[in-house]
Amino acid sequence: MNVDLLRAMSEPLDPWRDPPYVPPPSPSLLDKTQTVMNAMEADAAVERERRMRAAFRPPRGDVRRQSPLVAPERIEGSLVSLIG
Repeated sequence: MNVDLLRAMSEPLDPWRDPPYVPPPSPSLLDKTQTVMNAMEADAAVERERRMRAAFRPPRGDVRRQSPLVAPERIEGSLVSLIG
């Protein structure tokens, strides 16, 4: 029997040096960058969706009490009078 093999078999098991233990591979810089970019794109998509929903939200409250800026046809009575 080989002396090195005998010595290796008689040593106490160490989980950090045990042959079955293989450290997980460290992600490369490109992988880390891609992860960050994916997260940023997802956040931007959520923010864009939130802003789009806020922009198309119907007016709240009674329509008759809205300001002229919200309903410009109320200034003179109709849109035709504003255009002409």
